[in-house]
Amino acid sequence: MKSDNISETPVIFIKTNEFLEEIIMNNPLKLNSLTFQMFQSIHDKILPYVDKEYLLGEEVRPSFLLCEDKSCNVIAMEKIPKIILLYSTGGKSFSSGGSLSNLYEYKKAGDYAKLILFYDYELSCDYFLHRMSPILISIWEGYVMGGGVGISINSKIRIATDDTVFAMPETSIGYFPDVGAGYFLTRIFNNEASIGLFCGLTGHRLKGKETVMAGVATHFVKKENLNKVKNLIREYSYHNKKYDIKEIEELIEPFCEIVFNSKSFYFENSIWIKEIFIFDTLFHIYERLEQIQKGNNSTDAKRLWAKEIISILNRMSPQSLLIFFEYAKISLKFKDILESYEVDRKLYGKLIYETEFFEGIRAALIDKDKNPNWNIKSLSDIKGNEDFILSLFN
Repeated sequence: MKSDNISETPVIFIKTNEFLEEIIMNNPLKLNSLTFQMFQSIHDKILPYVDKEYLLGEEVRPSFLLCEDKSCNVIAMEKIPKIILLYSTGGKSFSSGGSLSNLYEYKKAGDYAKLILFYDYELSCDYFLHRMSPILISIWEGYVMGGGVGISINSKIRIATDDTVFAMPETSIGYFPDVGAGYFLTRIFNNEASIGLFCGLTGHRLKGKETVMAGVATHFVKKENLNKVKNLIREYSYHNKKYDIKEIEELIEPFCEIVFNSKSFYFENSIWIKEIFIFDTLFHIYERLEQIQKGNNSTDAKRLWAKEIISILNRMSPQSLLIFFEYAKISLKFKDILESYEVDRKLYGKLIYETEFFEGIRAALIDKDKNPNWNIKSLSDIKGNEDFILSLFN
């Protein structure tokens, strides 16, 4: 690749050696939001690295898979890299998510075929990165949100740093946390599903060391040491042929201030969250919050917290809140993340034909008035529209 083209290339692929490949998202002015072109190029690059059984098996073949050719461009195993290092340029954002402006343009043009194709490429990328042979290592600098979480959450090693900000904020734009979020949010927080439900509904942000304490990231490395860690991984790939994940972890641990340990799991206010965010109904969650806010038996701190959470939920799309609640609830029974991807695809395929999602994008990113005009104004309005919500899951 010519150096004078690198700055204009949205995804940079570097073949460091025959055992290590680096995938670098290079859209820093847009906070590395993932465009159609970026998903397509990552998809085409990693397709040959996926085990044949996941591409050709009739039982496991995902409905969104774009590979139709029976050969699927599978290459010889000895030519497949052992490690893929995934990170971004700019230093401010690993990836703020899929390009919502792309989706808005396709919707405005009535190009539903492109809307579907965009999402199929996105889910295929997430699936391939999960199923491919190489070990995936992601370095999360800055924002890690939405689609940025999707392409990296299946990494064996997820490195957070000083300015990492993790969130799934989709309910604020009339959508729902997707790209496998039903599955991973209800499991990554030390298998505390209530905390995942809380994060998906509120768009709660975890920052820096919090991401490792909560189990979202696996390692915390100070920003000044990130290049040292990258170079250690590069050096390891030159001189080792086993490519054992434990060896890589031991290699980078001297530069890690925190490594996730389930015994030291910590999430702020987790006791309150587990008490309130129960998988009964969304309406009961609101009722419990309101009882705490008004109750005399609660501490001042707990009442203030409940008031804040109610305020946050009231800013979200009521429709989106109910969709994610139902999604998270059924996700508790999923055996793997592929089941979650399949539900994502079905929900997305229905929601792109209604207006809530795109009204949220308009208010947040197009007109930037921060004042979405939701069709369903409040949870009380949902009671007359429950059939629509439930039909999305049929």
